[in-house]
Amino acid sequence: IDKKAVIHIDTEQSIYDHKKKLKDGVLKRIGLENGPSHLHSFNYRTIPREEMLKVTHKLVSNIANQHGGIHLIVIDGIADFITSVNDEQQGNYVVSFFEKLAMKYNCPILVIMHLNPGNKKERGHLGSQLQRKAESVLQIIKDKEEISYCVPHLLRNAKKENIPILQFTYDEEKKYHVYVGIGS
Repeated sequence: IDKKAVIHIDTEQSIYDHKKKLKDGVLKRIGLENGPSHLHSFNYRTIPREEMLKVTHKLVSNIANQHGGIHLIVIDGIADFITSVNDEQQGNYVVSFFEKLAMKYNCPILVIMHLNPGNKKERGHLGSQLQRKAESVLQIIKDKEEISYCVPHLLRNAKKENIPILQFTYDEEKKYHVYVGIGS
C-alpha cells in the first residue's frame, strides 16, 4: 500500500529459471505482465560468495532510498552466503548481518533454507542459529500425493494451533503452485 520496496534475492536458480519463475510463478498469479516498480528481484548466482553481503548492503540501502523504505526482504538460499553451513563464525555473522538489516529498515526478512535430508532440522550451524534468532520457523513438507503443507515449526509469539496448515500443490496447467485447502 505504501509502495515501500519488496526485495527478492535468489541465490539458487539459473538466471533463466529465476526470470521464468518470477514471471510464471509470481506475476502471472497476480495478473501482471510486469512487476510493480517497488518489486525488485535479483539473481545472485553469478556473484562471488565473498561479495554477496557487501552487494546486499548497498542494494538494500539504494532501494530503501528510492522507495522511502523496505516492506519485505526475501532471501531464497541463505546458505549460499557462506562457504559451509557448519562454520559457526560464518553462520553467526550472516545471521547477525540480516538481523541488523531487519532492524535498520524495520522490515521482516523471510529466509529460505533447506532441511537436512531425512529429517526436519534446518541444515548445519547456520540452521541452528537461524532457529535461535527467528521470530517464526515454518516448514514446507510434501506428502506422497505431492501435496505440500506449510507447517508452523517454531513460533515465538503465537501458538501452533492458531496457525492454519496451508496446503498447496503444483498445477501443471497454470505452471505454479495453487492453494488446495487447510490441513489438520
